[in-house]
Amino acid sequence: MREIKFQFIIDGKHLSRSYTLEEILSKTDQDILEEMEVCTCKFNEAINHCECSPEFENSTITGKRQYTGQKDKNGKEVYEGEIFKDVLGSEKTGVVKNGLYSHCFDRSEICHGGHVGFYVDFGTSNNIRKDLKYWCNHSVTIGNIYENAKFQT
Repeated sequence: MREIKFQFIIDGKHLSRSYTLEEILSKTDQDILEEMEVCTCKFNEAINHCECSPEFENSTITGKRQYTGQKDKNGKEVYEGEIFKDVLGSEKTGVVKNGLYSHCFDRSEICHGGHVGFYVDFGTSNNIRKDLKYWCNHSVTIGNIYENAKFQT
């Protein structure tokens, strides 16, 4: 059975640590933000002391992403929003999503639909496999859409 856990998205671009379902049910958004808090220290020569300014003081949780239950080829946990690079030598990248998807196995555009769950979306490329388990067994993630400016909307 798949372990149920989530990461929170802070201000649309930062990720929290992973939380189990039990932890999520026992915490408020403020608890999670306080756990994320890291002080950025600046040395103040006038008082000969470091002053901290909290990095996430005015932040908000803007979403969450779920653990897929899969790990990539290097053993890294895969969450929604992870980016996989095509292992067939092209420069195409795909994003892990959760929902309804279809497989198009060849260039004939004949699709086999009705699949629901985690998959890798390569956009308009219909001839690339979408099943997540395949990509986890054959490739590694190269980042995620929240911390990679190229994929942020």
